[in-house]
Amino acid sequence: MRPKEHCPRDDLPCCPDTDLDSAMEVDALKRVPAGLLWDDLRQDVPMLMLTGLTYEDALQLLRGVHQTDLAIRDFQSLSEDELLIIEICDRDVTSTFRIFGIKMKFSDKIQTIGFPDYEPHKHETKYLKDRWSMEAYPNAWESKIFDFVLPWVQMFEGCSKEFYFNHAHDLSKGILRGIKEYLESMEEHAEGWWYILHWFTISMEDDRAKEIYL
Repeated sequence: MRPKEHCPRDDLPCCPDTDLDSAMEVDALKRVPAGLLWDDLRQDVPMLMLTGLTYEDALQLLRGVHQTDLAIRDFQSLSEDELLIIEICDRDVTSTFRIFGIKMKFSDKIQTIGFPDYEPHKHETKYLKDRWSMEAYPNAWESKIFDFVLPWVQMFEGCSKEFYFNHAHDLSKGILRGIKEYLESMEEHAEGWWYILHWFTISMEDDRAKEIYL
């Protein structure tokens, strides 16, 4: 029902508050993970991020993923048998799970050679440190050294060897010599870089473990 004196104003269009939308987008852009572009995200993800959700929360909501029963429980409540369980999960169905008792989550970033596509929750890395064994560490690699190329060797050999902003023939001998020395240093310390760049947890309370980073 309209009042008799009703006069619609078609000259007053209803439109969104552009200032508010811009502020929300600026805030959402800050939550885009490194290595990803806002314009490349699937359309429903940015819409959820504009409401205040993080990128990870938006993906989890869209996937309808959940935690496993073990992941929901506290680490201290796990039995000895449960600490030996390796949960095999689908990232499109499960968000959090446990491997040998440690709570894991799927990573949104691609790991380098030798690493899976999941990582431990930061607040449970302390349990990994408790399991660190300096005595067992060398044997873990020595028993496999003839079966595969060490991952830090693969990492170095697989790195880009192209100049994207310069041509080698345009560089001076001094610069080329510096690049050569830099690459030699990177190759020499590839093992240390490989550990530092990943979530491999080593207890630094053991003085002998510090030598690994040198």
